Amino acid sequence: FAAHALFPFRQCVGIEISAEYNDSARQLERWYAQAFKNSAAMNKQMSRSMFVQGDVLTEDWSDASVVFLNCVTWPSRLLQAVARKALWLRPGAVVISGKRFPIEAAVMRGFDFRGEACMGDWTTHAVELW
Repeated sequence: FAAHALFPFRQCVGIEISAEYNDSARQLERWYAQAFKNSAAMNKQMSRSMFVQGDVLTEDWSDASVVFLNCVTWPSRLLQAVARKALWLRPGAVVISGKRFPIEAAVMRGFDFRGEACMGDWTTHAVELW
């Protein structure tokens, strides 16, 4: 919700494979819409729900300009498949990942990698973001 409310994104969409997590997100979306119905953030045109229950490998997100992967628990094979799919993003798109992409020639050539250490309120130490 924060990205939608605080930044001038045309649209924000989350893809979640878990039906339980997706349902929870949709409940929060309804609360958010009711609580902030008169705010500028809610007056933005949203063509569809902010949350989609689906698989990040089969959903089409190739038109995204910013992608955040909450992937710290993902197995390497899944992250590798997502990294390959991210190669279809338009030039200039930004991918923020909690894990390094696998070292693979096509992926390495397809992205300009940068790492940052960030502090979060859930931890006492810096977290790497890529």
